[in-house]
Amino acid sequence: MLNIRAKIVFISTCLMAFSFVLRPFAYCADADISASVDMHEMTIGDTINYRVLINLPVDARLKEPFAAEGSLGEFVIRHFQWREEKDNQQKFFLEYVLSIFKTGKHEIPEYNIEYRGASKDQWQALNAKAIEITVQSVLGDAKEPALKPLKPKIIIWRDLLPWLGGLLLIAGALWAGFKFWQSKHKALHEEVIVEAAHIIAYRELNALENENLITRGMIEQYYEKLSGCLRHYLENRFFLRAPWMSTEEFLQEVKSSPVLNSAQRASLKDFLLLSDLVKFARYGSSGKEASEAFTGAKNFIDQTKQADTVEEKIKP
Repeated sequence: MLNIRAKIVFISTCLMAFSFVLRPFAYCADADISASVDMHEMTIGDTINYRVLINLPVDARLKEPFAAEGSLGEFVIRHFQWREEKDNQQKFFLEYVLSIFKTGKHEIPEYNIEYRGASKDQWQALNAKAIEITVQSVLGDAKEPALKPLKPKIIIWRDLLPWLGGLLLIAGALWAGFKFWQSKHKALHEEVIVEAAHIIAYRELNALENENLITRGMIEQYYEKLSGCLRHYLENRFFLRAPWMSTEEFLQEVKSSPVLNSAQRASLKDFLLLSDLVKFARYGSSGKEASEAFTGAKNFIDQTKQADTVEEKIKP
């Protein structure tokens, strides 16, 4: 009886040891991998669909993720997607879209994965066989491209129209530039006629007289315009900056200037001082005094105007 029990224990121990040794190989019976393509011949530049099917035990775990970008051998990965199904097994469906730009025979290399069970057994390898693909040229088997040589281009007159139009535009621009330069050059050499200072003054005096400011009672505005007319005449006639100087500054400059004699300087001084009194001191000048100031300004211009010029007479 004891011997029978010893035999049973021995047999059980051997079976347990044997199952432990064979356990890593148990997954191999349940795991497999396969690869396929939708064509074995393709034209350069086209794409090919490459599929991998992986079957694993339900409790198995992959070592690394799938190759999703880059290349498989000489084939470039254009697109990749995968899905997983679980039943009594794990199934992984991998789909690649590949392309290549070399002719001849090329090989999609082996697809390798590693997995192990939930009890952390040793990693097991699965390999899908390599697949050979023949890549053909778009020209077929012809050694030389069946292309005819280009005929030389025949130039007709219509082809020259853009060039002729461009030349005409350039010629027109050059002619316009020459005429513009010629007109400027001619203007520089033409005699410039400058109106005499007293002519301008006479015209301004006529305009002032026609405004009838004295009869309208606008004495202050009248003296302001009359003195302005005389100051501009002095600037145009003797190049004195009379409009921009005070009365005192101007009289001081005229005092040392040889352009006016003593009588003219005295007459000018009386006129300018009277104008300042009316404009700034609110001096109530009479109409008669205003008319006499107008006559004095005109007489001053008559005495100092430039000789040998055509006079513009003041209307009576």
